Amino acid sequence: MPKYDAVFFDLDGTLVDTAPDLAYALNQVLAEHQALSLSLETIRPVASDGSPGLIKLAFGLTPDAPEYQSIQARFIELYRLHITRESKLFNGMDNVIQTIEKTGSKWGVITNKPAFLT
Repeated sequence: MPKYDAVFFDLDGTLVDTAPDLAYALNQVLAEHQALSLSLETIRPVASDGSPGLIKLAFGLTPDAPEYQSIQARFIELYRLHITRESKLFNGMDNVIQTIEKTGSKWGVITNKPAFLT
């Protein structure tokens, strides 16, 4: 493997599979609104769009909708409480990181997720 000064990974959907915990939080909010839950297969493709994409998927709301802010706040609260319920490194990523470290390169994570959830 060539030596690079640094290698950076996107957190959600590249380094860590966080979709199950995002789905759990979203489905909890749906349940609180007496709405049917969505499958992980339905949620996974939208997970990288963050809360705006997930709320649009589940509720059909965009950030300009009056009820959007309260739904987003509740979603983020539930996600924070259950953030490590099922999230895990994607298969093989531990080996990738070990290989990078063996070359002496640095590595890091880049995300658009709020810092307190990272």
